[in-house]
Amino acid sequence: MKIELNDYDRHYLSGGFKYDPKWGRGFLIRCTSLSNGSGTLLDVGCGDGYWSHTLSEWYTVRAEDIVLGGVVAGAAKENSEVDFYYGDSLAFSTTHDVVFARAITDLVRVPDDIFIACLEGLIARALRRFVFVTYTRQPYGSLCGSDDDASYYHDPKVIEEIFSPYGRSAVVLKENYIIATIDL
Repeated sequence: MKIELNDYDRHYLSGGFKYDPKWGRGFLIRCTSLSNGSGTLLDVGCGDGYWSHTLSEWYTVRAEDIVLGGVVAGAAKENSEVDFYYGDSLAFSTTHDVVFARAITDLVRVPDDIFIACLEGLIARALRRFVFVTYTRQPYGSLCGSDDDASYYHDPKVIEEIFSPYGRSAVVLKENYIIATIDL
């Protein structure tokens, strides 16, 4: 089998984003209630497992990504208790107590039909809670980055309107991150 690597694969295999694990753990404790949880958690769009490994302190974690290099890099980390899977999270059907989506491509875009289809597909995999975390800043409703790698600055009020029909939702803005939860 021939394996062809793309730029994201190479990025993760050469060290990834180099996030500070202490910051990430602190962020989860300060800004979410995830550190108070237990059970199973799905980390959608896990990349190299940065958030997955931190969340495994409190949950049994399954991590999924469409970037092979990220999944390989995450699974190769020492003392990993996370189960990594390569593929499209919308094609898998496992369910988990919590589904955690940190800035995955189909949710860091203008809220359109693709956004809604992704959201609904991920909510269907959550038994108790769906958690969406993404960076944002004003002016809301604008794109940042290049056309090929742009992120959308969501308005917390718009996210609340979109999420509220799916269950009891809460949307907060902390440290320039939207933390949106849906309790099912």
